[in-house]
Amino acid sequence: PSYTAYAKVMLETRNTQIIQSEQVLSGLIVDAEIIEGEIEYLRSRNHAAAVAEGTDLISDPEFNPTLEQEEAGFSIGALLAPISAFARSLVSEEEPAVSAEEAALFERKEVVDSVIDHLDVRQIGDSPVIQIGFTSESPTKAARLANATADAYIEGQLALKSEVTGRASDWLGERITELQTEVEN
Repeated sequence: PSYTAYAKVMLETRNTQIIQSEQVLSGLIVDAEIIEGEIEYLRSRNHAAAVAEGTDLISDPEFNPTLEQEEAGFSIGALLAPISAFARSLVSEEEPAVSAEEAALFERKEVVDSVIDHLDVRQIGDSPVIQIGFTSESPTKAARLANATADAYIEGQLALKSEVTGRASDWLGERITELQTEVEN
């Protein structure tokens, strides 16, 4: 059986400006393109990787096919070893073995692919609400991962706002210094 749990996030529709200058911070107007962009971000490999890392899905056989195969008593490497050895014997030069780093990157890619396959992101009607669905073999895991996906998105948005606020603060500090110099002269 598979279970799907949902989390919802609402995009901010208010136009919050720290200062009057359009150079520093422009207002967010939520329209179809912005919503579609946010949905695509939620479906992106970068976001899926953040969710996978934040929830340690690399050690979950449901999301890491390498572990699933090891639990079944075989691994792809063991299965392909004789074929690989035969292929190497046909070529005069020895092919380098797959490094541990390359194997880890492949494993991470497989987990991220699996996260994306279990994820369903869509807009609710014409509203600024995005629904995040996550499917799993376990209802509690589905709920945990739907919430983790939403939390990672919100944390990213907060970090972005903090960065923009910091830049605005830096700009204001520079502007105050410039104005003080003008007044003194």
